Amino acid sequence: MKWEYLLASVIIVTSGCAVPFQYAETINRGQAELIVGYSPFANFSFRSNFGITGITDLGFGFDFSYPPNANSFLFGRQKIFSYGRYPNFSLVATGSYGKIYGFEGEQPPPYYQYNLLAGFKSSSLLTIGGGILQDPRYSFDPFGGGFREEIFYNILFGVANKKGVIFQMQGIVDMKSKRIIANFGIGLRKGGKDK
Repeated sequence: MKWEYLLASVIIVTSGCAVPFQYAETINRGQAELIVGYSPFANFSFRSNFGITGITDLGFGFDFSYPPNANSFLFGRQKIFSYGRYPNFSLVATGSYGKIYGFEGEQPPPYYQYNLLAGFKSSSLLTIGGGILQDPRYSFDPFGGGFREEIFYNILFGVANKKGVIFQMQGIVDMKSKRIIANFGIGLRKGGKDK
C-alpha cells in the first residue's frame, strides 16, 4: 500500500496546507500586524495579531487551499523568556485552534497546533522550534476511511527580516506511517515592531 502514501503525500504537498508563518517574538502593546503568505502550490495564509501586553499576543487567521477548503483559527503567542538588548534570544509558546471547512459529508475534527519557539536575533530573526499538530487535511483518507483524529509532530524553521519578509519551512512527522511531510512558504509582514 505504499502507493497510497505516495499519492496522499503528493496531494498534501501540492494542495494541502499553508505553513503557519510564526516567529519567536511578540509585538508591543497596542500594536497590530498582518502576515500574508503563500505556500506552493495553491495555499494562501492570512494572519492578524494584536499586542495585548507586550509579552502576550492574540489574533486570528485563515488559510485557503485548492481543492477548495479553508481553515479559520484563533491564535495566541506568549513570551516565556528573553535575554539581551533587542532581545538577542527569546523563547515563545504559541497555540492555534480552529475549524476546517470545505469537505462534504463527515465533519472534520478540529484543527490545533501548539509550539515552543526559540528566536535568535541579529540582523534578522532566526526561529526554530516544534510542537504538536492536528490538521484533518493531513489525516484524511481519500480511499473511504474519512478523517482520523491523528496527532503529528511539527518542526518549524524560519527567518524574518527587517523589511517584513518571512521565509518558513515546516516538517510534519507522521509516526504511524513513518513519513515526513515537508512544506515551505514565504510571507510578507506589515505592522508590529521592527525585527
